[in-house]
Amino acid sequence: MEKYKGLEQVLKEGFKLHGARLNFISRFIMAVIVVRTVSLSCLASALNPAVFPESNEKRLRRFFGEVNLDKTSFAGLMLKWLPVKEAYVLSLDRTNWSLGCWEINILMLAVCYKGIAFPLLWQRVDKKGNSNTRERLALIDKLLGILPVDKIEALVADREFIGKAWFKGLKQRKLCFIMRLKNNTRIGSKAKNTPSSKRYAYLAQGESYVCPKRVWIYGLRLYLAVAKSQQGELVVLACTGKPERALVRYAQRWNIECLFSALKPRGFNLEDTRLTVTDKLDKLLVMLSIAFAWAHLMGEWVYEQRPLEPKKHGYLPVSFFKRGLAYLRTAILATDNKPAKIPLNSCLQLLSP
Repeated sequence: MEKYKGLEQVLKEGFKLHGARLNFISRFIMAVIVVRTVSLSCLASALNPAVFPESNEKRLRRFFGEVNLDKTSFAGLMLKWLPVKEAYVLSLDRTNWSLGCWEINILMLAVCYKGIAFPLLWQRVDKKGNSNTRERLALIDKLLGILPVDKIEALVADREFIGKAWFKGLKQRKLCFIMRLKNNTRIGSKAKNTPSSKRYAYLAQGESYVCPKRVWIYGLRLYLAVAKSQQGELVVLACTGKPERALVRYAQRWNIECLFSALKPRGFNLEDTRLTVTDKLDKLLVMLSIAFAWAHLMGEWVYEQRPLEPKKHGYLPVSFFKRGLAYLRTAILATDNKPAKIPLNSCLQLLSP
């Protein structure tokens, strides 16, 4: 159908695939926006109404079994669509869920942008629990193959991502980072060090402190920024530079949690999938990420055209992503007899900056 042609042309810029494959991916992305689940049986009912659902489901399974979607090409598309072109703040985190006896555990790198994060690269961690330094640095090396280090302002991550070998590996790659430390991490000189919880116990709630000189952490000299929240929780950050900006930049770490929420319960219900093979999950995540980026950019544009007043707490009543998803769904479901207020062609222009 004609409505898929525009998205096919956009995808053609990133993926070197046959036209029939691009048509299928376009149909999948629009179907997942409409049904908001990755359940193949539900997607089959919306993929191509001209054929039986059973035929659609067979086509879905054949696609996941045969077609290769290059994640590096996908990352290039994502960077092209992002309005920011430098000073990227990257967030690193894991998302995981259980499927019977299978543990799905994905380590992801994403770009922080306007309260959420755009996925760039990820890899399956074939075990339950935390990733190790080798797995993390392998992902970082893939990133630096497509994004120059001088365009990255900082990599931010939570207390799971700490350790001497990890920090040393990032410094060797000249990648600036801001990492939250555990409160029992010992800080100070080589001869004398104390746990951070004891060292900064004097801070009052809502108070912060930026150490003017580097201190020893895991045998490395790093800067420190510390804050105590209004709830009394101590936040201790280690960073390679600009410690005065560390607390503000680290606050963006939460953006990747918002991304996971959009991919899962508040958006596309990723946990509905029954796919457990790594390369099949990769293909699913590529297509979901494209749908997510399109919805967010759509929502951002809609807010510019039809702004909504923030609520008393200062946040928008509906996120860019959820509002954009609703408008895209309307545009996809529109017919000649009942056209959408914003036609699909206008929506597609957001992916052709």
